[in-house]
Amino acid sequence: MRGLALGCALSLAAFGSIGRAAAEPLLLQIVHATAGLDQRTSKPIVTIALTEASKRSFVQFTSGRVGGKMELRVNGQVLSTAVLREPLLGDSFQISGDFSVDETNAMAGRLSTPGVKVEVEFLSD
Repeated sequence: MRGLALGCALSLAAFGSIGRAAAEPLLLQIVHATAGLDQRTSKPIVTIALTEASKRSFVQFTSGRVGGKMELRVNGQVLSTAVLREPLLGDSFQISGDFSVDETNAMAGRLSTPGVKVEVEFLSD
């Protein structure tokens, strides 16, 4: 698994160790996910747009947990593990890291699949 960062309103930096769950997972409802290039770095990214209900839940879920370790899963499989750098304040976030354009296209495709189950969960040390 490569390191990654989730950015935009939510910014995460990669970490190496995975701990046990510190809270119940939050199920996210995705409006769409698109691959693109970061305007600042020109590196490949995936932008994930959330439903209004998921946005509200994610704001509450991340509130007060800056510095906490998180896991993002798609259909039960870990897509990334990272440290929360700031709470989500908007209706979308970005995934970035050491990815190729093909990898971000594949990630966006997985996240945009109808019926996909996307979860985030905070982990303990």
